[in-house]
Amino acid sequence: MDVTASPAASGSEAAISETETAATTVRSVLVGAVATAGLALSSIVPSALHSGVVPLVGAPGGEIWGHAWVQWWHADALPRWPDGPEHWLLDERKWAVIDPITTLFAATVGALSGPVVAWNLTVFVGIVAAFLGGAILARSQSGDPLVGGLALALAPSFLGSVASGLTEDFALGLAAVALGWIGSPDRRRALAAGVCLGLLASFGLVLAWTAAVAAIGLGIAALLHAADRRTTLFELIAGAGLAAVCTLPAAAQHIVRLTGSGHRTG
Repeated sequence: MDVTASPAASGSEAAISETETAATTVRSVLVGAVATAGLALSSIVPSALHSGVVPLVGAPGGEIWGHAWVQWWHADALPRWPDGPEHWLLDERKWAVIDPITTLFAATVGALSGPVVAWNLTVFVGIVAAFLGGAILARSQSGDPLVGGLALALAPSFLGSVASGLTEDFALGLAAVALGWIGSPDRRRALAAGVCLGLLASFGLVLAWTAAVAAIGLGIAALLHAADRRTTLFELIAGAGLAAVCTLPAAAQHIVRLTGSGHRTG
């Protein structure tokens, strides 16, 4: 006796299959992110160990010491933020760091486990985030997420920046997410792209600026190729507005730099 599955049953099986495939992809990406971070660190750690001093991940001749010191400074100051430790300050002034979110994360970890663990964990998280961002970017363009993650996390320019201790570039993964979702037909992602772009300013001003320039180009391209240009234009404008709002906290801290007067503190 032939039994033919009903359309409802077939649809349910297809939905289950898609869910299982998505779950498998997520697991593969997460495992790939951690494995890639380990691979990347294996090429950086020896240079730190050979320096004969504190085993901070990165090139001994890079900027790791300056950034790690700033993170320790703020860790010692918590919960007072963004001031430094009260017993070290000679006058009343705010210390505007170039990467407040990264520094706050590292300072919080450092207050609990010390500056070495804080620095090394921050580097690890930055590489994992780059892999995840590359995976999301690739998937948004119908590409292979594992290939996208590997390409971004192991990019020589990114690893060179990480090894040099340039914490301003540790949020490269967030930039990839933002650029991947610019002009997305999914309104939530299109608006989230603006939020990601705005938050970049609190990770690094240069990274935020370059991502914003790229976003303008991608936004124009999305508008030109959109089936519904009015909706796409609205989403792009809304996303830009969200980006501007999310940029304000970082812009307020760095208003002196942004006006061209250069560094004062930090």
